[in-house]
Amino acid sequence: MLAAILPKIERGDGLLEWHAADRLSAASVAADSATGVDPRGKVLGVGEARKSLARACEKLGVELLTHHDLRDAFATASIEAGVDIPTVAAWLGHADGGALLMRVYAHHRRAHSVSQAAKVVF
Repeated sequence: MLAAILPKIERGDGLLEWHAADRLSAASVAADSATGVDPRGKVLGVGEARKSLARACEKLGVELLTHHDLRDAFATASIEAGVDIPTVAAWLGHADGGALLMRVYAHHRRAHSVSQAAKVVF
């Protein structure tokens, strides 16, 4: 469903291709198993993402990240990259045109705020 509203981001191709290849490999290994993996299934389900994030955070010794943290980072990075608020809101599945987005995700990082302030001319 997300693919219907979020256009393909070219820089993500490698990651998605890696996950798709991994899924196909798992499907061929599990072909004779009752618990086979559907190669046409989701590339990375929420449960898989949660486990992967938890393992990565543990390995790095950092505080646990959630998919909500990544969603927040994506929204903030999109806004800072200059993507308009209604578009980011639509990508996140908000139907209010950006009102919720402005309340929740518009907390820009300090460096971005300083660079934007430099654009103001009197």
